[in-house]
Amino acid sequence: MPDILNIAHRGSSGNAPENTLSAFRLAIKQRADMIELDVHQTRDSHIIVLHDEYLKTGILKKRLIKDMTLKEIREINKNIPTLKQVLMLIKEKIRLNIEIKHSSGYYPDIERNVYSLLKKERMLFDTIISSFDIDCLKKFRKISDDIIIGFLYNKKDWRKALKQSKDLKAYSFHVSDKILSKEIVDKVHKSGMRLFVYTINDEDEIALGIVLAGIIIILTKKLLRAMKASKTEEYSIRIKCRKCGWEGEVAKYARICPRCGRKAAT
Repeated sequence: MPDILNIAHRGSSGNAPENTLSAFRLAIKQRADMIELDVHQTRDSHIIVLHDEYLKTGILKKRLIKDMTLKEIREINKNIPTLKQVLMLIKEKIRLNIEIKHSSGYYPDIERNVYSLLKKERMLFDTIISSFDIDCLKKFRKISDDIIIGFLYNKKDWRKALKQSKDLKAYSFHVSDKILSKEIVDKVHKSGMRLFVYTINDEDEIALGIVLAGIIIILTKKLLRAMKASKTEEYSIRIKCRKCGWEGEVAKYARICPRCGRKAAT
């Protein structure tokens, strides 16, 4: 049975409000292997944990995080944690994947500020920094060779992105489940990097990941279901795909063809 790393996407967000301390506590309680979260930077340079780059301040009204102070944000939503709060909560309990939404061109010195927090809280070697922004990752690499980097990508022309990851000495390559293929799996593993797939939420997708990757890392909201699926011992069955003719072993409960992604008959 392959090893699957269960990563709680924005905390245990299927069971608690995403990107909150309660979601992160629950992920730890549920024994996730890692937490994934998103960060932005306030006008007064605090790093906060939130998916969107804005807050809703009324009907059809929004304010950008970069234009607000931490105090102003807390007046609207007191449950939005700072990265420092999260680090203090999870330190020595679970590993972390931080997605940086925008580089220092948008948030001044965010790379240096995140690095300083991780170093101060001694979480540098337990944290992956990931981003779709290659310039952001380049800045992190200039700061230190010790930073663990992951490049996020979701387009079909992934080969150039994979090369950029290798040039940056990235630890991992993160792809959308929409573009996942056997070729990507083979190329990433051949490069020596780890493969992260996002965001997988149901058993069929988990099964496809198992079949394609052998060893794959899954970001999932339905954490408990993913853990149950990943620990199933008798999981395989032999199939022949009616669509493309592929034959081989697949996950028993999903019967998905790894070549074309279709449900296949036994």
